[in-house]
Amino acid sequence: MKYILIFIAALLVGFSSCQNESVVISDRVVIAVGEDIESLNPLYSFSGTESNIVELLFLSLVQHRWDNSKSNIVSYPMAAESWSWNNDSTELTIELRNGILWTDKEKLTTEDVVYSFDLYSDPAVESRLFGTFDNFYTEVNQHIDINKSFEIISPFKMIIKFKPHSNPNLFDIGIPLLPKHILEKYKRGDLPTAEFNFKPVSNGPFKLKNWDRNSAIILTSDPTSFLYDKKNIGELIFKIIPDYNNRINQLRSGEVDLLEDIKSEDANNFKKLKGFSIGPIKGRQYDFIGLSNIDNEEYNRTKKIKPHPLWGDKEIRKALTMAVNRQEILAEFLGGYGQLAYSPVTNIFNTSSDSSISPYQYNLSEAKNILKKQGWKDSDNNGIIEKTVKNFQLNYLYRRVTLFGNLLELL
Repeated sequence: MKYILIFIAALLVGFSSCQNESVVISDRVVIAVGEDIESLNPLYSFSGTESNIVELLFLSLVQHRWDNSKSNIVSYPMAAESWSWNNDSTELTIELRNGILWTDKEKLTTEDVVYSFDLYSDPAVESRLFGTFDNFYTEVNQHIDINKSFEIISPFKMIIKFKPHSNPNLFDIGIPLLPKHILEKYKRGDLPTAEFNFKPVSNGPFKLKNWDRNSAIILTSDPTSFLYDKKNIGELIFKIIPDYNNRINQLRSGEVDLLEDIKSEDANNFKKLKGFSIGPIKGRQYDFIGLSNIDNEEYNRTKKIKPHPLWGDKEIRKALTMAVNRQEILAEFLGGYGQLAYSPVTNIFNTSSDSSISPYQYNLSEAKNILKKQGWKDSDNNGIIEKTVKNFQLNYLYRRVTLFGNLLELL
């Protein structure tokens, strides 16, 4: 859990876990972001900020959210009012909500749904989701075969057909929907630069009020949306502040209300101030040291599996694991905002992770004993144990943006 979410709790009605009833509620929330976005078109919302804003502007057939009680992702209706699968899960019947309006007052229909899948899967469009529709009937170029995959029964009812022996699920239909009557006016190759990308016709709980490039993106709640509630936030301002320290200062002064990706040392400073709520964002990101137990160079050359000259020994891998004080690293670099990982499966998936696994604990003396048994010794009394290993070369492969990458940079 590397990222810290921090915001003034009293201002956010929509975030119930952070509500503070002792302070006056505001109808406007200012969110600090580090850089401007490139597009408000869901086809091209590549960045995290773009995706977050697009989700407020455009509805999908279904939404997905994490359910702690079930330790899993739960799907619930959004533009789709209901759905049902056939017996072998190759057909999904969708009933749309009747009355969802685009911001130009046109109704959302099944024509928009089919057209959206058509655009996302078209190689000429080059959307962010191209190549992700393997469960659908597709053409050679990975474009969805529209005639085989969709059957429109009425403006608000349709059937989605999946390939036999595929494994479809509701994630396959969770794309932001697009207005056919607007986008069909463009040549598909012109969509990356279309005016729609900057002045979208949307159908979500919020709509675009103004986009002042490199300054702010302002959204207002849409009273025609079935999600509208006058008690919720009326205006969201995404304020572009490139400098991290400036974002921190504006949060402290009250110029912004919400800020993500806080450094652990800053989070601890905000803990001492009144009126702020700090919370770690649980997720699946983790750092690890991977010791290859086979000789990769030998395998790449001969395709034969041969133990690595050093890491091929299980006891060596065990000793090195016990010699790393992971708890100290966690405290030093993340300020306690994190958990020690014992497998790639995070414990938020408590039905899938094995809580009975007991990871090796930090034990430097035991690590030394193991290495001593393996022939490692301090022959010249300089505090460093040695052993001759023939033809051995150590290569580090790491990403600089990770915790372990930062540690290697320091080394």
